[in-house]
Amino acid sequence: MTLKVRLGPALRLQRQRLQLTVEAAARLAHVSPVTLSHLENAKDKDFSLAAVERICEAVGLELVVVVRGTAMSSAPAPALPAAAKRRVRRPR
Repeated sequence: MTLKVRLGPALRLQRQRLQLTVEAAARLAHVSPVTLSHLENAKDKDFSLAAVERICEAVGLELVVVVRGTAMSSAPAPALPAAAKRRVRRPR
């Protein structure tokens, strides 16, 4: 399930709970109503993280981004081989 498929309904539900129209919520988030509608309906569009964050804030939701994977793990970086530690001298 993609982020847009999960995020869209949550945004719509929260906006409706606050009794905000698409236009009013979009105005609060400084995005166009079309952008908000596309996000709520999980349209295949690219959205900036900043716009998504503003929309979430406008309806009282907190956007939390979690990055997973080995590149972001807390394991120490592998040691460099001894050859990589030697200084390289330039010829004179």
